[in-house]
Amino acid sequence: TSEGYTQFDYPAFIALNGAFLPIIKQLFRMEDDSEIYTDNKHGIVATINSKAIIMEGCGVINAGGFAIHANENSVINANGAIANTTGNYNSCNIYANNSSIINANYANTSGSSYSRICICAKNNSIINANYAEAAECGYGILARYGSKINAQFATILHPYFGVYAFNNSVINADYVYMPNSEFYGIGAEENSKVNAYGANVSGSNRGVLANRNSTVNVGGANISNTSTGIEADNGSTVFALDANVNYASVYGLNVQHGSTVNAQYIRINDTGQRAVFVDTGSTVYADNSQMQRAGVYGIYATGGSKVVAYKVNASGAGTSGIYADKASTVIAQEANVSGSGTYGVYANNGSKVDIYKANASGAGTSGIYADRASSVTAQEVNISNSRNYGVYANHGSKVDAYKVVTTGVVGTVFNVFDNSFINASGTTGSTNITRNVITSNGIILRW
Repeated sequence: TSEGYTQFDYPAFIALNGAFLPIIKQLFRMEDDSEIYTDNKHGIVATINSKAIIMEGCGVINAGGFAIHANENSVINANGAIANTTGNYNSCNIYANNSSIINANYANTSGSSYSRICICAKNNSIINANYAEAAECGYGILARYGSKINAQFATILHPYFGVYAFNNSVINADYVYMPNSEFYGIGAEENSKVNAYGANVSGSNRGVLANRNSTVNVGGANISNTSTGIEADNGSTVFALDANVNYASVYGLNVQHGSTVNAQYIRINDTGQRAVFVDTGSTVYADNSQMQRAGVYGIYATGGSKVVAYKVNASGAGTSGIYADKASTVIAQEANVSGSGTYGVYANNGSKVDIYKANASGAGTSGIYADRASSVTAQEVNISNSRNYGVYANHGSKVDAYKVVTTGVVGTVFNVFDNSFINASGTTGSTNITRNVITSNGIILRW
């Protein structure tokens, strides 16, 4: 027997073994029958090299299981069709399985009280669902096991997961509209790929996930008002150029375990905790980006990670505009990290920060702080009006502060402790040791 079609299944229409259903030119409503297990009350089915055509505005509503289903090398043309289910746990409105194809552009799968999946392609199948509509479902659009779904300009309302690709699958969903997903708006896992340029997943619990060697393209997307805007994990890549990730309540970007996010010109303003969090050998490229008013950190790189953010605006962070820890590197030349609550820039535990010509003025404690064998390149940086220290180097750290601007620094401007080094040439301002003299605390060079 064909998968899913046994003596216990009750499709309203079925073509099998190379058959071709009569063209469906009506919209059929399936009625409940308590004597038949409703999960097996399918609508229109083509299976085992079979075909079906469903005309625009026609199809099936209130199916118990699958409303439109192509299985085992079958093809269904259902452009503009209507397909929904009664909302049983195993229900799926449009389902292509086992190397089958469904053409369902402009299809309407809304109207179910709740469907487990609105549109699903599985096992090397293809669905074309551009401009389709879906609502009230566990997964809005789901591709699994080498399948492909084209769903550009689709609309998906109130899903638990919006668009999700698993197991070497691909979903093309540019300009998809699916705000307020209960969990993830867009996800790709296990060597899968989602293209969703210009998508709208605003208000979702979590915006975008790329996991386990997967790739997501959300350039120009609206990913605002989430808990975490973009997550990349386990060797995955996200392209988020010019995306809107404002107002994330936790993280704007969360990038871990050898993953990469390309986020030039991204906007990640007003995050609750960290605008950018990069961990475990991961990389973020965020030139010309906006990360203002982060609740705790603008950029936080740790665990041997790297951030390149030329001309980033990470001003007004609650704690630090830039924080590099555990052998990490941040390159943020001409950045704006002014007005940070504690530190403009903090390099810790063997980390490196390059903020040539940056603005680190107005820090609550220190404009630049390097600790535990870390180094900061801060030539011509503005550290004016820091409220405790200007530059602080501790535990064998180094700061190149050539020609930094020190106007209005409260307290000692240049400070070295425990065999550290500051190059303060071309500057003015007080020092905690006699300049140009090697001491147990280190040396401050100035001439």
